[in-house]
Amino acid sequence: MSELIRTFPAQRAVLREIRAFIREQARETSFVDEAEALALAVTEACSNAIVHTNCTKIGVTWRATPDRVEVEVEDDKGKVKKVPHPDSVAAWASGNGVNLAAAEAL
Repeated sequence: MSELIRTFPAQRAVLREIRAFIREQARETSFVDEAEALALAVTEACSNAIVHTNCTKIGVTWRATPDRVEVEVEDDKGKVKKVPHPDSVAAWASGNGVNLAAAEAL
């Protein structure tokens, strides 16, 4: 399993950079078709951390095998969110954005 961890400042202006990081990782592995859905879900998780905590940093961990990807978002307050796999979009998408609170694992 390959793993890459990046840390970003907890600022809304950095969300674009986080999306680019996720898209790049998806393209470099076997998840090109899921790149946009993954970028959306990770951006939402990071945005929630910025808005709802007083964190100063956000860690994004990308773990991938040829047939599985796991993305974890952690703020510096110790809260962790696992981003669901794009195949389960119907289970975690809503009209108000991405509901990650119910998503425990991929």
